[in-house]
Amino acid sequence: MPNHETGIVVATRGRMFDVLTSDHCRLRCELRQKVKYTTSGSSPVTVGDDVLVTRIDDSTGAIDKVL
Repeated sequence: MPNHETGIVVATRGRMFDVLTSDHCRLRCELRQKVKYTTSGSSPVTVGDDVLVTRIDDSTGAIDKVL
């Protein structure tokens, strides 16, 4: 089972999001497929959102859930 950690979205870059984790690491993240886009095509994630992420490596991750 992956280790999840919390973070806050600090920037958006198209379909990618910069997330600052609780240990002050900045991760470039993409959305998991289970985090769905709204019917209007807009992203369910915006700057300031608290999110649950899975770290892939030292600089990338995936957003699993908007908290």
